[in-house]
Amino acid sequence: MQVTVKTRMDRVQMLRGIVFLTIFVFHCNVPFSNILWGGIECFFLLSSFFLTRKLWRTEKISVKSQFWHRIQRLSLPYICVLVLAALRSILFRENLYDFIPHLVFGQNFLWMVTRYTSSMQPLTAHLWTMSIEVWMGFLWLVLLKVLPKPAWRKAMYACLACSVALRTWLIFIGYDTLVLSLSPLSHMDAFAVGSLLAIQLEEDSQKKVLTTSWIAGVLGVLGIVVSWLCLMKAHNLSLLNAYRSLNNSDRYLANLVAGNLYLYFALVFYWLIAGVGLKDIYGKAVSSRWLGRVLKYLGDTSYVMYLFHWPILWFLKLVWSKLPWNEIKPWPMLLIVGILLTVAATFIFERYIAPLFKKLKGGK
Repeated sequence: MQVTVKTRMDRVQMLRGIVFLTIFVFHCNVPFSNILWGGIECFFLLSSFFLTRKLWRTEKISVKSQFWHRIQRLSLPYICVLVLAALRSILFRENLYDFIPHLVFGQNFLWMVTRYTSSMQPLTAHLWTMSIEVWMGFLWLVLLKVLPKPAWRKAMYACLACSVALRTWLIFIGYDTLVLSLSPLSHMDAFAVGSLLAIQLEEDSQKKVLTTSWIAGVLGVLGIVVSWLCLMKAHNLSLLNAYRSLNNSDRYLANLVAGNLYLYFALVFYWLIAGVGLKDIYGKAVSSRWLGRVLKYLGDTSYVMYLFHWPILWFLKLVWSKLPWNEIKPWPMLLIVGILLTVAATFIFERYIAPLFKKLKGGK
């Protein structure tokens, strides 16, 4: 019996929306949200997942045209944030030496030298992910284009092994943790795991279960818990303080076990995406209830919201610091007002600004 396979992945988009919310909560400094930064690895994983699925179904594709298409898709909201950051720098009479590196997605390489500081930093600190998305995305595109499909799975396992080996060796010799965290190659395992998931879904197109996904999830959760315990022992910390150290790269990237947190998060998201992805492909359509629609909207616009939320939170923190009650922690206000302003800014951009530029590009 032929199984009907759907290509639209609404549940995966809903999961993407949930992941964005976890990152938003983390950036609001909500108590006990220390581990939620790991959602970034889900974005990297999904980037390679969708790219691999697309290339699997395409007989011929131009690396140049595909990469240019990706840059065009990413550039407009990204440039909006850069312009805003540049205006802030000009207002504070700061040198805009770093505008060009940002413009070509090279801020990570600059920050390796400047110790993660720049004049545009207050509004662009979250854009380290964009440098990885673009340049690892380009490397992945070339890799998948050059290799024949039968070799993809072995190549992904090789990339996974190389990523873990390289990161472990650099930690062992005491390499700079800042450089390690900003390097695109440090997050190669998330891209490899995303491609492995896409390959398995395509190769097992007649199966309704991925038997290995739960194993990956268990290994990922186990790795996070063991990392937590290793940090507690290595730094003589309480269980709570060790948990809080899970978002301190100077600590977890100095530990041989915790240094592979990127991989552990990727394995957990492999499991989660496999589960919802299979339901997208073989299950019923997503319910049209309001919660489903909201999560799907968040997932569909998560890239723009991710870009916009950080400058909005920075502005709200600045305003809060000028108020008489500034000694009170602002995270409840940031959560409520921040998400409302982020959604509003995203809606305005998607509804009015993006279509305007499309019309100008089309000459209409």
